[in-house]
Amino acid sequence: MKRPLPLALGRAFTLVEILIVIVILGIVAALVVPQFASATQDAGYRAADSSLRGFERAFIMYHATHRAYPPDVNHGQYPSPMTGYLRQEDFVRRPPLGEAFDWNNWAGQVNIGIWASDSSYQPEWLTIDSMFDDGIDSSGTYQISTSPNALIRLID
Repeated sequence: MKRPLPLALGRAFTLVEILIVIVILGIVAALVVPQFASATQDAGYRAADSSLRGFERAFIMYHATHRAYPPDVNHGQYPSPMTGYLRQEDFVRRPPLGEAFDWNNWAGQVNIGIWASDSSYQPEWLTIDSMFDDGIDSSGTYQISTSPNALIRLID
């Protein structure tokens, strides 16, 4: 005569059931993790666009008050006339998708940009141009310069 199993042993999961659950969890993780990676990358693009738009507004406010834009400065340097319009710590921090912010006021063109020492950021800059502008690197509000390497946002 067979002895009945104790109640606790009869309710245990088999190895096959546990392996099936692990495989299902692995499949779900494989589907979800790329979505988080994509969201993180998208956040970098949006942060770069938001920073440049915020700086653009500050320079336009300066222009509305003084009827001129502040003089050109080297990349990474804070344009000191912008005190009261733009916080220095925001401008000198390292931008997302670049090495330094850059204010340009030369040859009748004013723009705010993200500068880099080489062209390694250009694929990301093209994505920003596609997401927020016309997707063409030489026209529209966003343009990509190769000398120097920069993503620029034209102002007026």
